[in-house]
Amino acid sequence: DKYNAWISVMTEALLPNFTQFGWGATKAPPEIVEKIQHALHSGLSSAEEEEEDRGIVGDFKPLFVRMPDLVEEAMLSLQKYFEAWVGFALRPTSAYGLRIYRNNSQLYMHVDKLATHVISGIFHIDHSDDAEPWPLLIEDFEGKTQVVYLDKGDILFYESAKCVHGRPIPFRGS
Repeated sequence: DKYNAWISVMTEALLPNFTQFGWGATKAPPEIVEKIQHALHSGLSSAEEEEEDRGIVGDFKPLFVRMPDLVEEAMLSLQKYFEAWVGFALRPTSAYGLRIYRNNSQLYMHVDKLATHVISGIFHIDHSDDAEPWPLLIEDFEGKTQVVYLDKGDILFYESAKCVHGRPIPFRGS
């Protein structure tokens, strides 16, 4: 843990900034949103509890819908939006998939792995009708903690190996 913390601090100090503020947001194309929303809802019945992640805490582990082909397709179709944000070509390395957070979930503040997550995104696909807005906190390059609320179809771009981010406020919803 101490080594990982040291690496995180050094990465933040030595990694160059690729954008002005370290994060930004936009709407995803409606056809991609609809396709993934449909896949998410149809996959809910087969969702599995995610493996242990020490950064995520709460009453229940998040659920995970495994659709690797769709996730890969979405990553490639959204690549041009990420490239427009940073202003240069990117090489996609990974796309996590369809995670479903449950009531009282929290995500500790952290930075991501430098090997795979320099330029990252969160694609907010959907939420339950009873869900309260769940803020993502992200520290920008000026050292200010920004509070970002994502809605259905929003994409958050961020320099995740450099900008500390998380969801430390408990999620309220099903």
